[in-house]
This record gives sequence, C-alpha cells and structure tokens, in this order.
Amino acid sequence: NAKADLILKNIDEVIYYVTQDPRGKKEIAFLSDKIEDVLGISKKKYLALGKKILDHCHKDDVAEILKKTSIILKKRTKGAFRYRFYNPGKKSFVWIEETIYPQLDKKKKLIGYFGVSRNIEHEKKYEEQLIDSEKKFRLLAENSSDIIFQYQFGPKPGYTYVSPSVKRILGYEPKQFYKDALIGFKIIHPADRALLMNSQENIV
Repeated sequence: NAKADLILKNIDEVIYYVTQDPRGKKEIAFLSDKIEDVLGISKKKYLALGKKILDHCHKDDVAEILKKTSIILKKRTKGAFRYRFYNPGKKSFVWIEETIYPQLDKKKKLIGYFGVSRNIEHEKKYEEQLIDSEKKFRLLAENSSDIIFQYQFGPKPGYTYVSPSVKRILGYEPKQFYKDALIGFKIIHPADRALLMNSQENIV
C-alpha cells in the first residue's frame, strides 16, 4: 500500500509486527526501515540477531523488559516500558520507549502483537533536569531560615512542600500543612485573614 509506505517513511518511530502460533512460537512478520535511525543498526542485522538483540540492551534493563513484555502479553492489554539500547552509531546507550499492542483472534486468543519503539532521549534529559531542579530547590529550602512552601490551587488544593523551618518559626510540623489545605487561614489572626485572601486572589 503506497499510502501506508509513505506514512511509515515519515514517522520517527519503529513499527513492527510479531506473529505467534498456537505453540507460542514468535516470528517478526514486519519491521519498518526506521530501525536504523532509532536504534542505530540495520534491519537485516536486527532480524538476524533474534533473541540476541537483548545483548544490546543495558544489562540492568533486560529483566524488566522481559517481565513487562510477559505481563502485557499475558493480560492481553496495551502496555509500555522504557529501556536503554546500545546505539553503535552513537557509541552510547539511548533511551527507548516501547509500546506493545496485543492482537487477538475471534476466540480472544493471542495471535501476535504490534509494537512501536521511539527514542525518548530528549524526554529523559528534561525529566533529569526537573529532578535536579527539585533537588536544588529542596536543598535551598531546607537550609533556609525563612519558611518556603509550595501550594497548588488545583485540581486538589493543598500544600505540596513546606520547609522544616516552619516548626521553628510557627511551631507547626510540615506534615500538619500537608494534611490540612486550610491550615494557613486557621492559624492567622481573624483580623488578618482578609489580607491573606486578597493576596491570594492577586496571585491567581
């Protein structure tokens, strides 16, 4: 199909289809040409490797790959997992996200599965930057003499972070703020509550 070929050539993901016979034997029936762009190895080499393709995966991820794949096929429901794959072209491991779509016959028996593999290097770097920023924020907050807090207004209002200094300054434990989203109003003198309400309305 010319349209299908055009689509496959212009997407960044690897698409594949694996068949499974009644005895459980699996065979790759289709593998898109994007394999070399995403994993750094040719389609021919990938197909020749068979199960040895796991040797290209990071040793710490292999058990999780096998476990997640087994669970997805056993439950016969769509599922995804992430792992590191050694890209020969880049001479380094790259992060891959793989999604599996089990295919069933009319009797609900597994006859194979479609798979989509994509490079998520940019996503992982962004996640790592967020984690690093969070660590730096907590380090600053937990060593500050002032009270530093984060409060979310939705979807469920509440404190998401309160620095330990709140105990020394106000006499309350951080956990008390996590349990009660309105504690900030309750502990303020009634004459000052209007000021707090106005300040929060300006923020929102």
